[in-house]
Amino acid sequence: MSILLIFVSKNKAYSALKKSSTLFDTTTASLSALIHLSQFIWFEAVKYYRDSII
Repeated sequence: MSILLIFVSKNKAYSALKKSSTLFDTTTASLSALIHLSQFIWFEAVKYYRDSII
């Protein structure tokens, strides 16, 4: 499930990069994809940690 979500977010980032024409748009798209991915990884880590305590 989590691998699928990572793949989807990478796909969104790629399509955003393809659509953007200027360097600024490309930087913004890759930055937002990176933030999205790091939030997702953080959420998964917290969930795993919480489950291991219980």
